[in-house]
This record gives sequence, C-alpha cells and structure tokens, in this order.
Amino acid sequence: MQFSIDKFVFVCIFIFLISCSSSVVQESNLKGEFKVLEVQPISGQINNIIKNGSFIEWLSGSRVPSGFLPPFSQYSYVNKRDKKGTGYEVVQKWVKADVGADINNLFRISISDLQPNSYIFSINATLIKGPQVNIGIWKVSEPGKTEPFVDPLIEITGELNKPLHFEKTFIIEQSDIYIIGAYVPEGTPQIIWSDWILTTSPASNP
Repeated sequence: MQFSIDKFVFVCIFIFLISCSSSVVQESNLKGEFKVLEVQPISGQINNIIKNGSFIEWLSGSRVPSGFLPPFSQYSYVNKRDKKGTGYEVVQKWVKADVGADINNLFRISISDLQPNSYIFSINATLIKGPQVNIGIWKVSEPGKTEPFVDPLIEITGELNKPLHFEKTFIIEQSDIYIIGAYVPEGTPQIIWSDWILTTSPASNP
C-alpha cells in the first residue's frame, strides 16, 4: 500500500509539472507590442536652427549652456535651473542696463552662414522682475565688427512670474554670420529663459 501511495504522489507531481510547463508555453506565445515614448523639449520637436535652444546641454562647470556665450558680469549674469521634464532653464539677472553696450557683453549665440530666407524667432520665458528685456539680432559684417540688423527683434514685457511666449518673423537677405543676444534698455530686470527657437517661416517653404 505504501508503494501505491508513493506512486500516486509521484504521478500527481508529474501531472502538476506538465501543467505548469504548458502554462509557461502558452504565456510565451502571447503576442504584444511594447513602445517607449520619448518626451522631447519644445525645440527638440521642431527643426530649431539654434541647436541647443532648449538648453538641454549644459556642461558641468560652464557658465552658460553649450553653444551660447556668457554675458559680461559687469552688466548681467546667468544661473542654471532645472527645467520641468528635461534640460535646464537660464535665469538671467542684470546688475545694470546694457543697451548700447558691446555685443560681446551680452548673453548671446552666434549663428554662422544663415541663408537668405524668411525666419521666425520665438521665445518662451518668464519675466521675474521688470520692466522689460529685449532680444536683438546683429550681422557680423567683418571679423570683430557688428551692425544692428533687427534691434529690437523682440520686446519682452507683461505679467510677472507668468510663462510668456513671443515671436517675430523677419527676413534675411544676405548670407552671413548673425548674433542673437539679450539686453535691457533700463533698470535691472530678471528673466527665466526656457526656449530660444529659430525656424524658417512656413510661408517660405515649398
């Protein structure tokens, strides 16, 4: 009788293992699709001519985001702040107005070989302290010499501590190096830059 009971237990265990194995096979035959969705910053979703326009890249120890040039601290300075989601924001604070100052004193970016076309420049920013912050664009007519092209390109005013969006369409008629920079006409404002976006105007595309 003992032998029969042991044999019975063995058969039960064997059937159980076969059942589990079948279950595993069935599970492995299930078909499905798994997708990873990548969240992109605003300027990463469009063909932004300003490559680091959402300030995603900011090397440790660097004063400014990659591709940008630092302002002269006599006039203003910038700090890094984490952006909601991905990347960083640029917090710029002025010590004194820098309107009319050398372009090399501004927080700026140089864009080489900008081709003749119609462009849209837009920014997402938050004005922390007013009254106003301007962005201009200058053409480098020869090494070390700049001349105003569109100045100001955008005048940033509005409700404080509220996300703001501004944009301006302009036309480039001559291929050259252009510099886009931020400056203030008066006072010591503070602003958070979230995105600088430069794209070709849809009207100029076939």
